[in-house]
Amino acid sequence: MNSVSHSHKAQINLCRAMELSLIFFMLLLPLSCMYFIFLSDYNNEYLSLDVEVIEWTSADNIYFIVDNLVIFFVLLQMYTFCRGVRQGELFTSKRIKNVKYIGITLIIGYIINFFIRIFFDSSMDEWNYSYILTLINELYNLQQLLLGGGILSLSYIFEKGSELKEENELVI
Repeated sequence: MNSVSHSHKAQINLCRAMELSLIFFMLLLPLSCMYFIFLSDYNNEYLSLDVEVIEWTSADNIYFIVDNLVIFFVLLQMYTFCRGVRQGELFTSKRIKNVKYIGITLIIGYIINFFIRIFFDSSMDEWNYSYILTLINELYNLQQLLLGGGILSLSYIFEKGSELKEENELVI
């Protein structure tokens, strides 16, 4: 009889719950994206009379779509990672590639969004931000680049650990 420890059962249940939540968010993300881009109709009767409504530009839409595609791909890679962990593949080359793809996606997404913010006119330009607020906004967006670099570094650490494990098994 093959008995599975309680901690392993809890890990499997946690991975299943994570997979279900990731599927839910992957389905919710395109729906919310379509709503905000195509279906949202601001009802001006609820706004005060002195409020100026700033319309989204095509650059805002591109930025929003790219950002949501990055999030969707990261969620997809996390789903694949959790499914593999549930099947017992934690430090395999496939799981290491999942982690690497997450880091690369975050870095490329930041770079694409950075160029969109620089080269296209945005509705953010109409708000007449001061330099301090622009700097704060860029530092906030820089977190995505730092997170992507950290996850990419983590994937290289996992890869090196996997190589050391294989070498250790060959020695024995």
